Amino acid sequence: ISGSERKDMARVLLACLVGKVPQSGIIACCALLDFIYQAQNPTHDNTTLSYMRDALNTFHAHRQIFITLGIQKDFNIPKFHSLLHYITAIRNFGTTDNYNTEMFEHLHIDLAKDTWHSTNHKDECPQMVKWVTHQEKVSSFDGYISWMERLCSRQANSSNLPILRNKEGSPIKLTKRPHSPNCLLDKIKQDHSAPSLRRDLTKYLATLSAISPTRYTLPFEYLDTYHNVKFSPPELHNQK
Repeated sequence: ISGSERKDMARVLLACLVGKVPQSGIIACCALLDFIYQAQNPTHDNTTLSYMRDALNTFHAHRQIFITLGIQKDFNIPKFHSLLHYITAIRNFGTTDNYNTEMFEHLHIDLAKDTWHSTNHKDECPQMVKWVTHQEKVSSFDGYISWMERLCSRQANSSNLPILRNKEGSPIKLTKRPHSPNCLLDKIKQDHSAPSLRRDLTKYLATLSAISPTRYTLPFEYLDTYHNVKFSPPELHNQK
């Protein structure tokens, strides 16, 4: 059955208890069910929160019957204590459908149930601690392997980028950042004694664009300049 069907069974079972248990027990169970169903409202305001507060107060006023009958020694149970914080949590974090306890329940499986089954059930605490430590180390190493795989993949992709080469086909290596970024063309022409820089650059780019140099206009006025360029000589065994 589904979770909602299991919750709805409580309403049926409550009716079955009428005449079987004292009236205080019926009132306490009914108040607790009212609190549970009110807490599941998709929206809340001061009125609905007051309903929850009244239901919780009613439960606490009649819960003593379960201790009197010997059903329960006390109510020092975390889940009953958590009921005291529901209204404050709803005011601070919103309705209860925004969060649940599944994460902590799953953590209980990982750190308690699975850990217990991995021991020989004798002097289990040191074994459980050791098992959890091993699992954490394996998880950390798995994260490291995943990180290395991503790093190698990025390096492989970067190695496929086109390489700048000269006319002879030898690679040309430049620094990662230009030595003089965003330099004005006229300043480059003056600093590097290149009076025909603008004319030659226009002619070269016009050739690449299949446009007549007389009709081509440079689309920029600034260039990055590199002071050092490294040429890689061809390999000795290269027959080309």
